[in-house]
Amino acid sequence: MNEDNKERIIWFLESKKLPAFIGSENFAEWLKKKYYKPGSSKEIIETKSKTPATNEIIQVVCTYLDVEQDEILISRRDIFNEPGNIAIYLVRKLRREPLV
Repeated sequence: MNEDNKERIIWFLESKKLPAFIGSENFAEWLKKKYYKPGSSKEIIETKSKTPATNEIIQVVCTYLDVEQDEILISRRDIFNEPGNIAIYLVRKLRREPLV
């Protein structure tokens, strides 16, 4: 580490809000092309426009767990719906969608 950058490094390490990644503009573009798919965007353009759509996430969960989409959407009191919970988790994690 270069002594000239010591203050900047300390600031970075003590920061509470860190960027998703660190690097040049070319590196950022490379990451976006490699790891994100195009999709629709409402709130966070750079993130949501590069992630799979909600219906794509649900379809992948259905295929992987070998369940029908109706089973994912079922909501009954006191009944654990694992496929539905997995789909909700992935939509929230990948698309940063709020619970509504």
